[in-house]
Parts: sequence; C-alpha cells; structure tokens
Amino acid sequence: MKRTFEQARVFLTRAAMSQSLEEREAVIAEVRRDPSFFEGYPPDQIALLQDIWSDVINGAREIALARSTAGKAVL
Repeated sequence: MKRTFEQARVFLTRAAMSQSLEEREAVIAEVRRDPSFFEGYPPDQIALLQDIWSDVINGAREIALARSTAGKAVL
C-alpha cells in the first residue's frame, strides 16, 4: 500500500534522526526495494522527501565511518 506523503515524510525523518546505523540501513533497504517510493506526490513534496532521503544516506555513511575509525583510535 502506498504511503501518504505525511507517512513517507515521518518514515524518512525518523531514520534521518536516528543514531542507529541498523535502523537507517533497514529504511534504506526498504526504500530501495520500492521503485515507486518517491512517485505520486507533487514536485515540492518529492523534493522534500529526497532531501530527507539524502540525510538518511549521508548520516548512515557518517555513522559507519565513525564506527570504522573508532576502532583505529590511538590511545
């Protein structure tokens, strides 16, 4: 079932706000499985969802990088 814009916005925003890499990865996987996730909304709403999506992706990269460098810190 297609999410309403508000449902999609909340879904992505929760992931973007999460510090959990696993939660972000689960959302990323779900969105990537649904090729129509960003379809069916007005252009301004699509742009907002894509901006939040970008935050989800970039945040996941930052968390993963922080994890990988945390183990390499010299004490």
